[in-house]
Amino acid sequence: MIRTVLMLNPLNGDQDAVIRYFHEKEVLERSGRIDGFLATELHAPLEGGPLLVTAAWEDVAAYDRWVNDPWRGQSSGWLSPLLDQDLQAKSRGAMYQLVHGVGKIPTSFK
Repeated sequence: MIRTVLMLNPLNGDQDAVIRYFHEKEVLERSGRIDGFLATELHAPLEGGPLLVTAAWEDVAAYDRWVNDPWRGQSSGWLSPLLDQDLQAKSRGAMYQLVHGVGKIPTSFK
């Protein structure tokens, strides 16, 4: 299993606009349709800073399928105006390999 981590810096600190985008466009739900997907979350900082998108994938090939998904490529262009960074169609998060873990983590919040 691998975990990907992508930091998103909202333009003018407007986290709500980015969070709304993720909900309205069902970004996380769309990634869940990719073969090899395990889980994903969008995290908002408690005290300023970037939003954090994490995802768990069976392997690097599964994450590559998401990075190469045509809808994801288009959505980067729609999301970029909400960010204080240049998000490209093929932008990738950092990848980490799971080497040890304990516990239960929820994958859905309402």
